[in-house]
Amino acid sequence: MDVEKKKILIIVKTAPYIIRSGREVICTAGIDLDTGKWLRVYPIQFRKLPFNKRYDKFQFIEAKVKFDRSDIGQRPDSYKIDQDSIKLLSKLNTTKDWNKINKLFFPTASKSLEDLNKKKEKTGESLGAFKPKEVKSLKIKQVKKEDWKKRQKVNQMGLFFPNVAPLNLPPCEFIYDFICDDVKCKGHRMNFITWEIIETARKWIKIYGDQWQKKIHQKFLDYYFRQRDTWFIVGTHARSGNFMLIGYYSPYRSIIQEVLFKD
Repeated sequence: MDVEKKKILIIVKTAPYIIRSGREVICTAGIDLDTGKWLRVYPIQFRKLPFNKRYDKFQFIEAKVKFDRSDIGQRPDSYKIDQDSIKLLSKLNTTKDWNKINKLFFPTASKSLEDLNKKKEKTGESLGAFKPKEVKSLKIKQVKKEDWKKRQKVNQMGLFFPNVAPLNLPPCEFIYDFICDDVKCKGHRMNFITWEIIETARKWIKIYGDQWQKKIHQKFLDYYFRQRDTWFIVGTHARSGNFMLIGYYSPYRSIIQEVLFKD
């Protein structure tokens, strides 16, 4: 498949990680405006991008991409991106543009993680979204010393790229326990690897000290899953093929009703 120029609405940015070449990269997912389907673009050295190419959540971008035939998981929705070709377009405002986002997002949503696994078996689709029936807990787990040493590699970016500041990632993982709205669901426990929670934790450790975990629970459990309707966004791991929680979508409830029940 040849190089294509695509317009994408960015919805997910994962936390940064180190690949075999030693580069710090992120994975990005969004909705392809041509097909209305999810699309994964990677690897992106986001913190090395010039500021005029650093996209935000809910921003449209245009870029040259190519289907990734080398993808270990042979995922049909994975594309390699030409970073130099990234062009920032308009950004949707979450105070007034929810309807525009919803019209793109809701057609991609599935009933449950079980449904997404069925789709993956049939079509190979490795990205999707669903609304959990109940989120029981959000656990903050300390990372083992050996795993933390590997993660600390990210903090060495500044040694090789003086213009890139160390990230100082928090030494922990964030794990949701939830059940789907599906009779076949027996419950799930999954890591949450989105950029937002990692960056929030990194900042709040400094601001709130010993209270930072309480603040994380207030926002990412009580607020998003008690006060608002929130969808999980998932993507598969290239090697294992297992789904991971890579993002979330949380519009206002009144806006959801307006879109879903509009004539």
